[in-house]
Amino acid sequence: MKRRMAAIVLILLTIVQGIYGQKITKGPYLADISPFSISVRWEADRQYPFFVEYGRDKALTNKQKAVLIGKKDGTGYLYEARLKDLTPQTKYFYRVTVESNPLTPFSFFHTVQPDRPSVRFVAMGDSRSQKEIFSAIMRQVEKFSPDVIISMGDLVESGGDSAQWAEQFFNVADPYLSHIPFVSTLGDHEGESDGGQLFAFYFYPHKNWRELWYSFDVGTVHFVSLDYRHADDAEMIDWFKRDMEKTKAKWKIVFMHRPCYNFGGHRSTWGRPIWPELFQQYYVDLVFAGHSHIYERFYPISSSNAGGWPVTYITTGGAGAELYDVGQSEFLAKTASVHHFIVVDVNGDSLSMKAYSPNGDVIDSLNISKVNGRYDENYLKQVKSKEELDLVTLFLRGISGSISSVPLYDVPARKTFELQPTMRFGDVRFKI
Repeated sequence: MKRRMAAIVLILLTIVQGIYGQKITKGPYLADISPFSISVRWEADRQYPFFVEYGRDKALTNKQKAVLIGKKDGTGYLYEARLKDLTPQTKYFYRVTVESNPLTPFSFFHTVQPDRPSVRFVAMGDSRSQKEIFSAIMRQVEKFSPDVIISMGDLVESGGDSAQWAEQFFNVADPYLSHIPFVSTLGDHEGESDGGQLFAFYFYPHKNWRELWYSFDVGTVHFVSLDYRHADDAEMIDWFKRDMEKTKAKWKIVFMHRPCYNFGGHRSTWGRPIWPELFQQYYVDLVFAGHSHIYERFYPISSSNAGGWPVTYITTGGAGAELYDVGQSEFLAKTASVHHFIVVDVNGDSLSMKAYSPNGDVIDSLNISKVNGRYDENYLKQVKSKEELDLVTLFLRGISGSISSVPLYDVPARKTFELQPTMRFGDVRFKI
């Protein structure tokens, strides 16, 4: 009898452990936001019939079964619950459950309102490596309650290392990702590690990891993310043209990893001359990039042709990685070698932007207004020539400097410059 009771107890313990032993290893986090639906995604240490219970209050009157959408070497099991038929501009509570038992605490999300004139978003980039800085920034970001965070990528040092995704990103960001949508473009520390496969596994499991470009809307703001690996790719260019021709959004924001214009750090000239022309042609307002671990805001840049549309380029690569030296130029409205994040508020025809340090100090600010779809006169007075900027930055990456002798009290330093073997600018090729 005792043996039989012991066996029953063992069976019950096994069942209980099976029900309650699951562990969420990453998340939950929000994805694929829209006015009428949203995805809740998480990684678990084992397979099980998970659910998301949700509702407008903590009674959680709705329930959605999760779907297993992926598993990779070194990772757990990736689950997703797509919550549909939601009401726009509404706060919902939710939690992940197993057998109607809560596996996570209550969290919440807000659905967006189509064409809502007021939108707040945060922009940041290159949060890898120094998690204490990234953590301080995320604490500040939460105070602003943004509708969405857009990242310029480089979330981890090595994108193919699943342990780094836990240590450098999810362990830091999880407390915030459960209620703030986080959208990232592909960084080269992800793309050049495993081709971006693990990055896509967590953020875009339904997309081809080789082609990670996409767009989405929040209110009157249209966001476009470009894949830095395809600067000259006709497919991404054609997609961008079609996407921009369809949108009726009042404000158009592009975000990507490598900058088109960049005086400090890597001195990147990504996508030149193709993409700056496209941004101007399709009335893009702001272009955010990372890669160089600094802050740079350019004056509005426009072709000298009559009626050329001004585009403002911003380098925001200071969310955690080691800082780089800045460059100086009359084309830069502000530059600083400082860790930071950016808060952008859109309200009807006005856009205001502030860059903050991890402790909340304001580093830079910008205000833009439109009248009948055109920029106001104060903004247009700041415009700088695109042709002159292209010429000034022509040799930025082609010339590298080094000190060939150590300066002494009576011996000056000798600095040498080396012109790279080949550089291409438009249809002109330079050779030595």
